[in-house]
Amino acid sequence: MGLFRKPTDAYRAGKDVASIESWLRRRAPWKKLPPGILRAIVHNVREHGAVLGDREVAREQGLTEPEALSLIYLVVFCESHDVVRRNFLPLVGTAGPGPTGEDYALGMFAFCLYRWGSMFLKQAQQTQDQQQWDYCCSQSDLAFRGSLLCDPLYLPSYWVMAVLWGTMGGNAKVGLEWCRQYREAEQKLRTTADEQLTIAQQAAKATFDAETSARAADKVSEMARRYPHLLPEWTEPESSEPEGIGELEDALRDLIQPQSEDGV
Repeated sequence: MGLFRKPTDAYRAGKDVASIESWLRRRAPWKKLPPGILRAIVHNVREHGAVLGDREVAREQGLTEPEALSLIYLVVFCESHDVVRRNFLPLVGTAGPGPTGEDYALGMFAFCLYRWGSMFLKQAQQTQDQQQWDYCCSQSDLAFRGSLLCDPLYLPSYWVMAVLWGTMGGNAKVGLEWCRQYREAEQKLRTTADEQLTIAQQAAKATFDAETSARAADKVSEMARRYPHLLPEWTEPESSEPEGIGELEDALRDLIQPQSEDGV
């Protein structure tokens, strides 16, 4: 399952993160985003982008920093689907001013991109056309990676990436790597003090408490109704995957085990 590699201006914006960031600050509609939001995304790129990108593809593109590729992926997806104008800028208008508003907006961006990815994933599950399946899966991949640049602790995107690569993509080892990243993010979310988390991350942390989990789910549904900019007419993709991360890991290991027994 290959990633979407359509040539865009983003690939010519620069060879490193700083050059691409400078380019985005001059480029419409990105330049309309509050400076703090783009700054936070770039910080997440530097902290997590090397994992979310692809070193081999980065070398092929002549990038001097592998994490720059993850930022390019985000730009490619957003500009291919007009996400900044259609979704991000309207969401900024609902978030309020200052750092608190920017943190809230970033959480909404992560949720928004997750929903974009889920929409393409559902289309992949419904199509019988191989070319369309490849396209939808690649777009899902880019959207879920992008959501993690907006919020590196957004656990649903790690989960779906494990399913996308491990079961649908047929690469159980990569799926298990995404499961590992899920567990690392979950552990960080559980152990980080609330005052060091964004509003969205604090809400996600609260869902670990069974008593508050249902209320949090209701809030998500309410948020989707209140802010159609997140993505209209969206539903969760159909899935028969196990609900727990441990069950998913077991299922992926079972896919690897027959290969080991056959000596492949």
